[in-house]
Amino acid sequence: MLIAHITDLHIAGEGEYPYDVDVRSRFVRVLEDLSSHEPELMVLGGDLCYREGSRSIYLWIREQLEMQGIPYLLIPGNHDDTNLMAQVFGLENRLVEGRYYFSRDLEGRRVLFLDTADDSLSEDQIVYLEKELAAAGNGELLIFMHHPPVLSGVYYMDLKYPLLNSGRVGPLLAESRARVTVFCGHYHVEKSVMMGNLRVFITPSIFVQIDQEARSFAVDHRGFGWRKIRLDQGILWTTVRYISEERREN
Repeated sequence: MLIAHITDLHIAGEGEYPYDVDVRSRFVRVLEDLSSHEPELMVLGGDLCYREGSRSIYLWIREQLEMQGIPYLLIPGNHDDTNLMAQVFGLENRLVEGRYYFSRDLEGRRVLFLDTADDSLSEDQIVYLEKELAAAGNGELLIFMHHPPVLSGVYYMDLKYPLLNSGRVGPLLAESRARVTVFCGHYHVEKSVMMGNLRVFITPSIFVQIDQEARSFAVDHRGFGWRKIRLDQGILWTTVRYISEERREN
């Protein structure tokens, strides 16, 4: 099974080009590129909107996704409005106290999709996660969430915008009996982090990538792309596919 992971779209309003980036064009290019690889599922990992949740932006994103015809799932990020996103995508009946989290079984693996839109993992989700980890035993658990569950060596993001309760969530995952693999975004970098039984794969943004060593916000590069995740007969492999940088013509 091939899964396409896209995150940190930061789609702006029509005619708006943050940091001189045509984010709408980039999203369309990514969709066109990944469709040629025929993924069976697409996961949108949050921060669909540039600054804050917008009905018109969610509607535009939904239109692009429906034109591609690839099955997709989505989770919110800190620049999203979970309730508004659920309204536009027809997910209102699946909200749990204003949060959107759920599970799927894919290729014999249990996969969780979590909501960290308020920069933390809520108490009800932690209880839910503890139950899923216990049920997994010595097996394997996959998780999609927006924020990395541990500090990840990206100085500016670790300092300013980490998962607020990573000190609790990270050890919970790393010290579990199950082998846990997390796919996330938020940090605008490509990176992998290992801690105990936890593997974290951070997918780069469609927008811009952040300098991992800078102490204040700085753009590292403007390359963009998506992550390929292959689940095949007990084997999991993943790689990032970059698309050439695009600059808006003035």
